[in-house]
Amino acid sequence: MYSEERPSAAIRRRTPFPMSQPTSISEGFQGGIQLRSAHHLRVNGDLHIREFRIFQGLQNIKASLGISRENQDSIQIASTLLSLGGALCLQCEYQSAEEAYTEAKELHTRLRWRQGLAQALCGLGHVYSIQGDFNRAQSCLAEAHEITAGIGSDIGAAETLYGLAELYRRRGYLSKAKALYMRAQKIYVRLDNTLGVAETGRGLADIQRMQCMFDVAEPAYLRAVALYEQLGNSLGTSKAKCGLGAISLRRSMHAKAEELYHEAHYIAERIGHPVGLANALCGLGHAHRLETRYVEAVSCFHGSRDKHALIGNRIGVAEAICGLGDTYRMQAKYSETEEAYSKARDIYTQVGHHLGFADTICGLGHVHLAQGRDREAESLFKEAESLYKAEEHAIGVANTAFGLAAVHLIRSEHSSASLRLRSALESYTKAAIPSLQASALFMLALTLEIKQKTDEAMHSIEEAIAIYARIGDGRGVSACRKLRHRGRYVAVMDPLVEIGNLD
Repeated sequence: MYSEERPSAAIRRRTPFPMSQPTSISEGFQGGIQLRSAHHLRVNGDLHIREFRIFQGLQNIKASLGISRENQDSIQIASTLLSLGGALCLQCEYQSAEEAYTEAKELHTRLRWRQGLAQALCGLGHVYSIQGDFNRAQSCLAEAHEITAGIGSDIGAAETLYGLAELYRRRGYLSKAKALYMRAQKIYVRLDNTLGVAETGRGLADIQRMQCMFDVAEPAYLRAVALYEQLGNSLGTSKAKCGLGAISLRRSMHAKAEELYHEAHYIAERIGHPVGLANALCGLGHAHRLETRYVEAVSCFHGSRDKHALIGNRIGVAEAICGLGDTYRMQAKYSETEEAYSKARDIYTQVGHHLGFADTICGLGHVHLAQGRDREAESLFKEAESLYKAEEHAIGVANTAFGLAAVHLIRSEHSSASLRLRSALESYTKAAIPSLQASALFMLALTLEIKQKTDEAMHSIEEAIAIYARIGDGRGVSACRKLRHRGRYVAVMDPLVEIGNLD
């Protein structure tokens, strides 16, 4: 999972909402010139922002706001505050963006300009979502959607649906997010809004990736990249490349993943987007971890965590800490692993992110297994399993089945272990995740060997060796060969440590 933010509704579309608004009446010739100048400065600022020239855009917008305040023009102030909020979101200055949107909301309410009010609410919803204040975010977006529906604004309705989809995705409610992305996309297609189609297409690809539907997600990301590049939207390209990098990691194409994350990092650095940098660093951390470059991995995760913390992105912080936990776990540093997973779990609990919570307790389950605490591990795996099932998260369910199989093996409940492993293997094979498929085959071979089904065990081992060899996992090949030559292992191993990533 990657924490991703979006520019506010006020700047992501050429025309987020119909821009009919009250006309300002200025007293005096000089005042009229100044107000026209304020208007042009704001428009030019918005143009700079759309081209990701953030510094120039902010200069123009702030100058416009200064002139508007000097002339006490509430209408121009309200419009400029929306532009300011959007620009500040692009710079990930969310506290300042919240202040701008809050003032804009108050002014538009006083002016009774419902379109502007809906835009301000959308902006606040985005900010609260990034900060992990999901209830306030949902309240703002729902109110904005009600307003846009009431005034018959199709583009406004699409924006609010998209914002709600992003919110549900960030919370781990994948089915709800998917339905909302699809509703928004239908409107964007009908309106021929290319950026809207790209954004919702990337959002759907995120959902498909999280559900391990890689053959569907990959072309969806590539279509989004083509649209982003056509529009010159560098930020969208960076985000889609992060998604493609995550798919490559799952397919054990680590070098390709690293290349994609570097490209995403370069783009985010060029346009000055801190969250984009942090997300790319988190992806690079996982690429380093899976290549056992642990020092580099820890450095990337620390960098990602610190950047997310600086801008108040709590989910981003939790994801980076999870990455640290995975890295320590691969080194069998279980004390550090438990501390990292526990910290991430607490953050996910605070913000109400149930899939992130499930990921962390699944990891803690493996730590408890390694520490001989099988009852605690079993309880955690079962709790995680119920959360994954609620969202039809097949790979999450498979991961908990793997963990529960290890519990059964420790208790010499071999038939139950075999059933769980075959279930996990089926899911991993269907999703085409080679490292997990090989891990399940390895553990299944161990179970079959214990049950004295030697021929079946050797067949599973040979399959696992072939997969590990194909993806270049020397440790996996070595572990399989040891099992083949020595027969039974003396203990059940943590598959993340000895075999490969399960998360």
